[in-house]
Amino acid sequence: RPARMKMRGWPHYLRIENTRLASVEGKTIAQLSREQGLSPVDAFIDVLARDPRACQSFSNEWEQDKQTVAAHPLVGFGTDAPPIKAVRMLRPPEMIATPVLYSAFPYVLEHYVRETGVLRLEEAIRKMTSLPMIAHGIRDRGLVRGGYWADLVVIDPETVGPRISYDELMPTPPCDGIDLVVVNGVIAVRDGVHTGRRAGMVIRNQDH
Repeated sequence: RPARMKMRGWPHYLRIENTRLASVEGKTIAQLSREQGLSPVDAFIDVLARDPRACQSFSNEWEQDKQTVAAHPLVGFGTDAPPIKAVRMLRPPEMIATPVLYSAFPYVLEHYVRETGVLRLEEAIRKMTSLPMIAHGIRDRGLVRGGYWADLVVIDPETVGPRISYDELMPTPPCDGIDLVVVNGVIAVRDGVHTGRRAGMVIRNQDH
């Protein structure tokens, strides 16, 4: 993206994640520039010229910075991925799905709780449930409490984690360690398998 390419050091942060060109898969633009003897811009254009559907990821966040942000008590977790049907409409069927569709929260529990110990399990759950609801002015979700909507997830804290990467094709596989999902009091996932029942609804800010 042009705005990102104005950032200092952008070739080191822009990585080719999904392409038919095996020789460039997983490499940064800086690596391709060195290997091909081209300027970073020319190396990037060369990839797109040979594979216009190549996908890129951009990250200039160091792991320590991410851990510091994740541990802050006022920081909650969310995902901006669209529904899978919308993704299918916008992308050709052979395109990959973004991992944040299903893997954002399982990744937090695996990486920031089990692997790094940055968060206690209880704090990670709070950052996924009650804290976002408070931030968005939604008063009857996010807690197990009388009068609240029954949105519940039963997990195995020792195994919960993502099972998808940028190499996966749609439809995406379910994550590990999620046994039961209840949406608005209706069981949507039982024993890790979707029941086919859909009880979701649009949630609006209740403070306005």
